[in-house]
Amino acid sequence: MGSPTLKSDETFPAADVAAELNPGNNTHVHVDPISSEVAAAKEIKETEEMKKERQKKEALQKLKSGIIITAVVVAVAGEIQQPNHSRKNMDTSNPAVFVNAELLQFYVGRRVRAVIQILQSEGGVVIGKSTDERQLVVKGPPPPVPLTNFVEVIGIVDNDRSIRAEIWTNFGNAIDMFSYNKLCQLANGEFKHLFV
Repeated sequence: MGSPTLKSDETFPAADVAAELNPGNNTHVHVDPISSEVAAAKEIKETEEMKKERQKKEALQKLKSGIIITAVVVAVAGEIQQPNHSRKNMDTSNPAVFVNAELLQFYVGRRVRAVIQILQSEGGVVIGKSTDERQLVVKGPPPPVPLTNFVEVIGIVDNDRSIRAEIWTNFGNAIDMFSYNKLCQLANGEFKHLFV
């Protein structure tokens, strides 16, 4: 006995033999709209990410340049405001490292320079707020001129919260503490070789 024959209304779809044998002649390309949208969205997202990354790098480079320029200005301003501190007597063998309060722990017994906002001054002891918002103590006789709200202190680190002052420089009543703090981080990190 043989298998029964099935009848079906379905027929095999017709094919365009000429188009199949000569694909170069077929100029009508069928595009899957969903795949095309996904690819376009992915390309747009990658382009935006690249643009954001480039902008981030440019902003960081501008910040680094600004901080380095600020450091130079700060150093020059310190030299100008210290008339009795001539270049002939400047000790380049023991440079003062730019620090904030957090970095003091790495420089105990060494010479540093820090900018502080004066909170309290009494009897040869100044309590100030460092550029990283931490409190530190500066000991030693202040200069004969009145101190401004912001000062730079160059001295020897006693401990992780205290500096024994050698030189005081008035920095006025306003300063960009954020940028100076970034300067301290760069001077003790990626660009340390430029500062020491």
